[in-house]
Amino acid sequence: DAQGCDVFSQVVFGARPSLLIGVGSGLVMAVIGTLFGVVAAARGGWVDSLVRRIGDVTLGIPFVVGAILLLSVLAGDQRSPLELVIALSLLGWPSTARIARGAARTVLVQPYIESARAAGAGTSYVIRRHVLPNALPSVVAYASLSAGALIAAESTLTYLGIGLQVPTISWG
Repeated sequence: DAQGCDVFSQVVFGARPSLLIGVGSGLVMAVIGTLFGVVAAARGGWVDSLVRRIGDVTLGIPFVVGAILLLSVLAGDQRSPLELVIALSLLGWPSTARIARGAARTVLVQPYIESARAAGAGTSYVIRRHVLPNALPSVVAYASLSAGALIAAESTLTYLGIGLQVPTISWG
């Protein structure tokens, strides 16, 4: 490049923080979204409505603009990968929650759930034993696919000067 640094080595070295942010955001997003989605499906009523409305409001914020706002307000001058993971996860959980909620609602109406409840199983047991194992494949598939989009979002933020700062090399 113009400063005499090897571009290939910068790309290879920059993969570490970019992949860390993409995979870390995907994992945190999957955990938060699964928790909210399964709880919303299991509780129903006003809890379900509240989680869906909060998710709708969050999804109404453009992703990059919301990340710029969160990082400007919450992060310091020297942004760490952890701050980017938190910001991207806070903006991405509603999609995962919708997937988890849909999968959980599909499982909760099955006859074996009714028989488990008739046998005396509590809600937490039903969720741990039946709902989560059936909802996780959809959530994991979405989280792994969204890792690429999260890496692209991190690159966009770093390119704009909002993401990782100068001493840290990333794909942005």
